[in-house]
Amino acid sequence: RLLYKTPAPRSWALYMQGLMVGAKYPDVSAALDRLGFIERTKTDFLALRENTRRAANRLITAHRDGDTRMSTLYEVLSPLEIEGLLYLMARHGQEHNIGKDVSLFLTRLREEKVDISGADLMLLGETPGPIFGQALRDTLKARLDGKVKNRDEELAWAARFIVESREGEKAAQNITEIMSGRL
Repeated sequence: RLLYKTPAPRSWALYMQGLMVGAKYPDVSAALDRLGFIERTKTDFLALRENTRRAANRLITAHRDGDTRMSTLYEVLSPLEIEGLLYLMARHGQEHNIGKDVSLFLTRLREEKVDISGADLMLLGETPGPIFGQALRDTLKARLDGKVKNRDEELAWAARFIVESREGEKAAQNITEIMSGRL
């Protein structure tokens, strides 16, 4: 509650994760049925539980492998609901630095955004489509990891991403022409 985030965390989901920590999926499902949870809430809780478990495993693996990139932390934690994040802190605390990871994500990384937009990518000659999201996500990773520091560097990064993702000399030529006037 002290995070002042909306929506506020659902306390019952945190408690339920703790109560069901060692239970197998069918047992959790049966317990939720016995408690009278509606199907939608049950499905959402089971997904939260599974996503939280996977995130914990990915963080443990990342630390074991020496992957301390901010982009990895963001990638693992950003899909989680607030109840999953808070549960990770409560359950794992100092184990594998998960508590620190979640705290860093909640206080700093969660709100990180790039300074460029789809409109900027259109100036590069790109037609709106899936590549927009891919280029923006890749640029955000670069920003989180300190590879780009300002708008111009983000734009150049996104341009390189698009060039590498698309085929043809024309795409590279268009982007080079546009970027030469911007950097």
